[in-house]
This record gives sequence, C-alpha cells and structure tokens, in this order.
Amino acid sequence: MTSELCFYKKSKKMEIIDIIVSPKHENRGNGNVLLRAIDKICKIEEAVKCYGMLSYQDKEHWDKLFHFYEENGYIITLKEGSLNGSIVKEYSL
Repeated sequence: MTSELCFYKKSKKMEIIDIIVSPKHENRGNGNVLLRAIDKICKIEEAVKCYGMLSYQDKEHWDKLFHFYEENGYIITLKEGSLNGSIVKEYSL
C-alpha cells in the first residue's frame, strides 16, 4: 500500500498523485486508512483542497473507485468528451 502526494503550500492544496494497494490487499479498508491519513495531513497543513485525477487506465475499476472516493467525501467529475476525470475534497478552516 503506497501513496504519492504533493502539497502546494502557497495555495494550500494537496494533490494525490497516486494511491496503490496491491490486489491481495484490496477490499480490506487499506485505501480508506490512506485517505484518512491524507485528511489528517491536510488538517495539519491547513489545506483548503485535496484533489487528484482519474485515469482512463483505471477505467475497468471506475465503479470501485467512484464508490471509494465518494465514501470518503470526494466529488467526482468526468470530463465531457474525455476518458479522464478528477476527484476533489474541499476543507473548511
């Protein structure tokens, strides 16, 4: 289970570059643990937004990804005419 993040201090935004959970560890809550840890980092850093991209490469798992991110408070947007999308969670300070 790994994740890559970038925090942009000037704009107080956290970007999720990637979250990887090996197939043998899927559906055990590990991704939820990572997103809760990201929430804590965002709170400590006083981030106003956490965002990331959904890639066409993950299209076969979009149903799981949509549920996963929505369950954790993210809003999912698919770009019209494109096979990519984005996730966003906003925080109030």
